[in-house]
Amino acid sequence: MKMAELCAQEIYDIRESRSELTKGQADYMPKDGEQLRIMLQNLENQETAIRQLFEGVTVCDTAQTVITFIPERDMTKVPLFRFSRHFGIVDNNDLSGEPYYMVVEDMKSCPPHINEQGKKAPKDETGIWIALPGKIRLSVSDGIVSLNTIELSASQFGEVENLNDPLFSKKVMTRLVLNPYNGGIEDIESAPIKN
Repeated sequence: MKMAELCAQEIYDIRESRSELTKGQADYMPKDGEQLRIMLQNLENQETAIRQLFEGVTVCDTAQTVITFIPERDMTKVPLFRFSRHFGIVDNNDLSGEPYYMVVEDMKSCPPHINEQGKKAPKDETGIWIALPGKIRLSVSDGIVSLNTIELSASQFGEVENLNDPLFSKKVMTRLVLNPYNGGIEDIESAPIKN
């Protein structure tokens, strides 16, 4: 209790000194405006340091959390995670926080492959089958306001296409480069084999 009284008295003394400086009544007045500014800033720093004994200190920190999410068709307002004032990001089933939702929207950028007769292509054709990724839009919201929206390619929303005989015959050298993230074709090069 005595320590609290001493600290409170010190705060009052600092405030009184600041008041005298601003009114021009201090015993040792600064010579110019810059010196006055420095003296007032020092008094402010001293008062803040002593007030922290009563008020405490607030420390802000930045944390990065990785959340794994696999988008599927027909996902609307799926709980992605929850945010608690006391614990930060918590699991989506932990009721100590407010929920944040993921909305997955299929942009239907890949129409199903139709052959010349208007029927779907049969799956028993020979060749290499490649997944052509479709576009999706992912939105994170708190249930009311959308916080972030991104568009990206996802193979599970695309179609499977057959790269057949003409590209992979004995007379042609074909080089196929696939995207390691979504399985889409990045580059195809073919050149005739010289005898």
